[in-house]
Amino acid sequence: MISYKVKSVLLVLAVCVSSSAHAFRAGATAGVNLEYTDNAALDNTAEVDDVIATASLGVSISEENGPVTGNADASVRWLDYLDNTFNEETYLRIGADAAWEQIRNRLIWRLDEQFSQRSLNTLAADTPSNTEDANAFRLSADAIFQLADRHTLTISPSFSDFYYETSNNDNQQLGMAAVWAYLLNQTTSLSLNGQFTDVDYDSDTLIANTSSDYERTNISLGMAVNRLRSRYDATIGFTDVQRDMGAGLDGVTGSLTWVHNFTARSTITAHVSSDITDSSNTFLSSSINPDTGSIDNVQSSGDVLRDNKLRITYQREGARVGASAWTELRDLNYSTAALDREVQEVGARISYPLTALVTGIIGGSYTRTKDLVTPSTDKKFIVDGRLDYRLSRKLTANAGLRVRGKDSSVVNREYDELSIYAGVGYRFGN
Repeated sequence: MISYKVKSVLLVLAVCVSSSAHAFRAGATAGVNLEYTDNAALDNTAEVDDVIATASLGVSISEENGPVTGNADASVRWLDYLDNTFNEETYLRIGADAAWEQIRNRLIWRLDEQFSQRSLNTLAADTPSNTEDANAFRLSADAIFQLADRHTLTISPSFSDFYYETSNNDNQQLGMAAVWAYLLNQTTSLSLNGQFTDVDYDSDTLIANTSSDYERTNISLGMAVNRLRSRYDATIGFTDVQRDMGAGLDGVTGSLTWVHNFTARSTITAHVSSDITDSSNTFLSSSINPDTGSIDNVQSSGDVLRDNKLRITYQREGARVGASAWTELRDLNYSTAALDREVQEVGARISYPLTALVTGIIGGSYTRTKDLVTPSTDKKFIVDGRLDYRLSRKLTANAGLRVRGKDSSVVNREYDELSIYAGVGYRFGN
């Protein structure tokens, strides 16, 4: 059987081939890195230092013209712990989306593919022994019917497949959505939305005599407003979950997203929502759009959950200075699994050219997670500083220092680590 890593790579190649008939942008990178850490296992009882050798390759493509459009970013990293704290590891990451307009303004096929690594236990240390490959794939279509000058009906069937290397949470989802949209004026549209999803887990594990398999129905009203520099998207509705066995879950759900462009290079995004969903769908949506929430703050499970969140993100991509900052508040309530928790996170990153050849980069984050079941509280931080030196137009050397740690009411979760690293990177193409 072809592995999910191979399937994911083939999907990216398919996007490349389908775009080759048109002009498209492509780039590639390669790098090597050495890192010394004084606590490779992130263990406060048996700290072991190690040297980690890393080699990496990356490729990105983008096609914005023609009937087929899409973007794909893929990278692979090979890690070797020279003192054998962990075995050699290979980490593949892929983020790809593509759209094929088969019939202009009438039928559009869409593909989303996300392959990355996730923590088996989000409360445990971020080490290779607590990491698994995860893949999210979705194929959907939009059949668009222009009912009148201002009325549009869109029917969207979909198929999703979620794979986890170790966790017993593999599942497939069949969905059908319908959106009736009414253009109120040049800046505002209203919509009536309906969606039905059937979720089937490969292993239907019973939790408290409750089946993992479920059917989800959502009905909502929506509004979208476009201003000169801002966009608002809002929905409010009702979601009902019926399980094959056991009690279901229902309630009011909705979201509000505000995007404002201060300038052509700086943007703020605010997203608040309350949804009844599962960890697989949060994995896919957050991988596609991190502004809707961090996937690292949601524990993977085969259970339905109420996901309440607020995330605010600022992004600046200037010619000289780059900066980002974010904060996230999250309240996660699982239907039957004992995984309820509250998460607060704040972070920032800035890059600034110190000279014509040297750029300084510093960033950090702080995350507070309260386990409502144990109960326990974890406070995790990371600070990373780096200097990039441009050796040539395509070759860059870097050196940096990273400090991270965790304080916890559960003693064996605590750790502190200091690491120093250096490497070189090469950029292919123009």
